[in-house]
Amino acid sequence: MKITILKNALIIAILSFSLSCNQKQPSQPIIHKDLLGFKSEYITEYLDDNYQRNKLEQKLNVLKVRYLEDIIYVSTYAEANGCGGHFGNMKIRNDTLILTYEFSSDTACTSIVIDKLTYLINNPGKKKRKIKFE
Repeated sequence: MKITILKNALIIAILSFSLSCNQKQPSQPIIHKDLLGFKSEYITEYLDDNYQRNKLEQKLNVLKVRYLEDIIYVSTYAEANGCGGHFGNMKIRNDTLILTYEFSSDTACTSIVIDKLTYLINNPGKKKRKIKFE
């Protein structure tokens, strides 16, 4: 009787362990190989006094682009969900660099914040590129 109970307990423990190991882990985003660096900085809540005073509505999604030797430096301001994480990334479509700021969390809320985003992009050919933000 004791052996049967121990066997059953051992079988349940093994099944529980093997099932927990098969659960999908959150996948890590694949960052584009030419994105050398990315930084986001919280600036303010959407529509608060600081937002109004600094006229951030006019700066949202406007790209400031600088070519520094073989690196492209891009900065912009973007709206983001105030709860949860984000990461910067990029894609290349034809001759256009498309910069993204992607939500990477299971937690979201109704709070909207303004973040300043900075991208450093490898540009070994020193080409002038079309750059968009999505």
